[in-house]
Amino acid sequence: MAKEAQLLQLLKKELRSLLLAAREGLTPARLEQQYLAMVGKPLPLHDLGFQSTLELVAAMPEAVKVCHHKGRTLLKGIPDESTKGIADLLGKRRSSRTRRGSRRSGAAGGAGAAAPSPSPQRSKAGTLPATADAAEMPPLESSSDTESFHLPSEEESEAVATEAGGLGAGLQQPEALEQALLEKLILTPEMPPDAVQDRRLCSLPPLERRSMVAVFVSSIISPSQFYIQLYSKETSSKLREMMCEMRFLYSHRVVSDRYLLPEALLRPGQLCCLLLADWWHRAVIHRLLSPQQVQVFCVDHGHLKTVQRSALRLLKWCYLKLPAQALPCSLAGVQPMQGTWSSAATLQFQELCGSKLLVGITDEYVNGVLHLFLCDTSTKEDVYVHQVLSSRGHAAICKENVPSQGFQELNPSALYIQPSGQQESLAAE
Repeated sequence: MAKEAQLLQLLKKELRSLLLAAREGLTPARLEQQYLAMVGKPLPLHDLGFQSTLELVAAMPEAVKVCHHKGRTLLKGIPDESTKGIADLLGKRRSSRTRRGSRRSGAAGGAGAAAPSPSPQRSKAGTLPATADAAEMPPLESSSDTESFHLPSEEESEAVATEAGGLGAGLQQPEALEQALLEKLILTPEMPPDAVQDRRLCSLPPLERRSMVAVFVSSIISPSQFYIQLYSKETSSKLREMMCEMRFLYSHRVVSDRYLLPEALLRPGQLCCLLLADWWHRAVIHRLLSPQQVQVFCVDHGHLKTVQRSALRLLKWCYLKLPAQALPCSLAGVQPMQGTWSSAATLQFQELCGSKLLVGITDEYVNGVLHLFLCDTSTKEDVYVHQVLSSRGHAAICKENVPSQGFQELNPSALYIQPSGQQESLAAE
């Protein structure tokens, strides 16, 4: 019940802000659309036990007013102390428009006394004929094409700028001032409520020794420094489903803009998501290379990538659940011939492992890195990768596993991924 009450309070704040930003109110369907665009997920009606949006807003009469106008149901926001300044600004904007409309009507009426009275129609530019009768004129609508031809008086501009807290300095039209204020205080009052700020992903549970698993080698630096993905119907389908969902969600322009990574979170260790080749991937910022470029670690594939900052977005909380899929590994039973792996050895390793489903036989963990044997079972006879490297003079057989020098120098998984089993404690916070 405490979680439901907390969710309802947050929802009340978000709906109040959205409705205050809409001068004439919103229909229930339009409110649902705006909430989806702002938060990235539908209204949590069923989570709170409601059957419809109208039933939800009926439970928050202090925040939302239900009105009926011309056969339509409209929802309007009721300001509280935190949004009173916004409501006052909107009220001043409406009253200033009314004053300007009255002055324009009066001026038109004065001119009409000395001229013929043609039919009261607007020109394409949005102004009214000077040759017109004020008594026959329809009221001026508050539309952008009409407003754009009338600058506010000096005192009105100062009043709006004061309410905006200086946001509109240098802007002359109150419409622009209002938009700047609303974007700062209403549309983005804070971080998106489901954006990850200071959390880490969990690793997969450790594998038992001598267990056999199906694997893909997803990233290769050398035979003693590479990443694998475990292949199973459950884990592989979960990763694929998550990436499909991320692609659908973050490709929506409004949602993508909403989850832009702010300057304050552009820091090493920050979880985010990254657009690569039309797919979104979970990543961690590793280094800031320039104001526009960062190096990130792709937690599900093991790649280090240099990307533009504009390609990064905030990661949603729902994408924390799946553990990081890339496992740091080293080939068991071999070591390089001359202390470091030659280019030819790494190339041979890539040819043996790339784009293939292999069988991995786990040996042991050394400094958090999994040492395992790799076997290609797609041919008539099983091919063990470490034996091929040895027979072709690229590696020496060893009885004990040698710690991976490459991972000793840099192991992003150890830096940014927390041990398995801590996921529940995060969810409870």
